[in-house]
Amino acid sequence: MGCKFEHIGILVKNRELAVASLQQMPGADEAVYVDKMNFDETCVQVGAPFAIKGANITVGGVEYEIIEVVPEESRGSYMMNRLAEYGEGLHHIAFEYDDLEEFNEAAESLIRQGYIVGHKASIPFMGKTAHVYYLDCPFGGLTYEIKCMV
Repeated sequence: MGCKFEHIGILVKNRELAVASLQQMPGADEAVYVDKMNFDETCVQVGAPFAIKGANITVGGVEYEIIEVVPEESRGSYMMNRLAEYGEGLHHIAFEYDDLEEFNEAAESLIRQGYIVGHKASIPFMGKTAHVYYLDCPFGGLTYEIKCMV
């Protein structure tokens, strides 16, 4: 059991420019673009709803998730606040759990240690539900995404 590293999330204002930059690295794969995704009040349990456009690209065996916030649909959201406070760049390091109970225990443990829940959602995805937390480190600047697909 336990968790496994999944990806590095990069928050940007323009996903095409970010992908173009990563594609300059030798060994970069082709990017897979993700149309706009709405994280509305039906799936968001903590934080304001928001919308993003994304792209996924693997470079050197590491998966990168490029996140472009749709400003007009994300006012007051965790993602817009995060972009305003820290700017573009590294947003999160993501880990995935196979077991929902272990996932919940990990989230509760991090919260007890002072990590701040910036965003929590349960999102229907490909016949499963993705349970996701964005947990901001108490010392600032870095977020952990933990998720479990069941």
